[in-house]
Amino acid sequence: MTRPSPGNRRSPPTSAAAPDPRREAVRAFADRYGEPPEAVAFAPGRVNLIGEHLDYCGLPVLPAALRQGVALAFRRREDDRLRCASAEFPDEPADFRIGFGNGSGIGEAPAPPAGFTQPPAGLPQPPAGFARYLAAAATGLRAGARIGPRIGPRIGPRIGPRTRGFDGFLHSSLPPASGLSSSSAVVVAAALALLAANDRLAPANGPPPARPLPPAERRRPATDLPTDLPTDLAADLAADLALDLAAAESGVAIRGGAMDQSVCLGAVPGHALLISAAPPARTPIWTPVPVPAARFAFLAAFSGQRAEKGASGGPAKRLYNARVVEAAAALAEAGRLFGGRAPGSPGAAADLLAERPAGELLRVARRLDPPLDRRFRHLVTETRRVEEAVRCLRAADPERQPEGPPERQPERPPERPPERLVERLGALLDASHASLRDDYEVSTPELDALVREARRGGALGARLTGAGFGGSAVILSTPEARPALRAHLEKRFYAPRGLAESDGRHLLDADPAGPAALFPAAAFL
Repeated sequence: MTRPSPGNRRSPPTSAAAPDPRREAVRAFADRYGEPPEAVAFAPGRVNLIGEHLDYCGLPVLPAALRQGVALAFRRREDDRLRCASAEFPDEPADFRIGFGNGSGIGEAPAPPAGFTQPPAGLPQPPAGFARYLAAAATGLRAGARIGPRIGPRIGPRIGPRTRGFDGFLHSSLPPASGLSSSSAVVVAAALALLAANDRLAPANGPPPARPLPPAERRRPATDLPTDLPTDLAADLAADLALDLAAAESGVAIRGGAMDQSVCLGAVPGHALLISAAPPARTPIWTPVPVPAARFAFLAAFSGQRAEKGASGGPAKRLYNARVVEAAAALAEAGRLFGGRAPGSPGAAADLLAERPAGELLRVARRLDPPLDRRFRHLVTETRRVEEAVRCLRAADPERQPEGPPERQPERPPERPPERLVERLGALLDASHASLRDDYEVSTPELDALVREARRGGALGARLTGAGFGGSAVILSTPEARPALRAHLEKRFYAPRGLAESDGRHLLDADPAGPAALFPAAAFL
């Protein structure tokens, strides 16, 4: 068995506390451009609780948005130029035109994964760096880079040939290349800024209002989700835009699904988001799943090993894309052995795993050649772990409501006490990490060491999150035990690696937060 070699390690900058990135972006914008911005877009990072390497197969995943994320302060321009600086990449300022069909393109993006179309020709692609993510946002807004039926009505292109750009400054409270979706957050924040610059979106007046939620068990199409974006395109933004931005981002980064963009735009505070389908399978279903704060507490812990899966490339990007190819091949071969639908047909993977018992699927895994046997075994077992994790979270919700009239409710087996549900979820995280390490081969020695140290410190379960090859782990605790666990990791894992006196971005309280939003800059002056 081979594993990816460790990447470069870099300590986050030192600081006494992690400031609000929105306020920092607004201040830095004024310093750079000599005038205040008009608005600031904020897009959260995400932690995938369970369901790793499933979204690009159309299989269920269970991510949650973080309080930390990316803030983009901006002021619209009257031309199509986009200028943007970043505190995280001070030597890579973006400065390019986003007009289409003007002959100013400087190259085409790599081919996106199956089920996506090529981004529109003529897109000016910046040569390198985080600017490619800004260009990806323009691509997704301009034409809709994916194929297949649209979820909401198309109301013309979201931005047109006479697109206005913006001057911007980007600030992040996420460590870069940490597996917490900072790159997708940049894409979403840039998309909101472009929509606002072109009069398709207005900032909210203050914090988003609280919204009542339907029963946690109710499955809802994405277009029914509440959103904090006050515009007639709100439903379209929450669902279609996630798919379009994912397709455009795949042209400059990894060949992933739409998990990151979906939870960034559709997150519900206090809930994980069960995404039960992803492109190019079928219309996705987003289901908020409660994460009771009195019983479950998570940490998102950076291993110190960067996972470069973005525009700059690197071994992690190559290895990730290889897993996408291997997963598709494993599913196709398993489908052939079952005599099912043609490989690559819509919904084939999800239907195959839903229709067959796990034991039967695992017997077929033994008939596949290496490494496809291991890849398929992970897809089967991880899908079942997602399903059981959802049941654990729902059963632990003290405000859970029945699914229908009493006479229609199925008999339920005796439920476990809440503390046993937390322990069971921890065991699922442990099993997920073992599968990712041994069957999918995406862990690294640093991630394995972080998971082991978390368990020694009293964690109830831990696993790598964000696809592996470096990056972060998600760690489960109880609210009462989390401070002691944090202190243990600081002393036993981070201090020996020189990460102890940082700004705190390496070890985050991963309490499920809300979606991306647009704010008036005046609120942060």
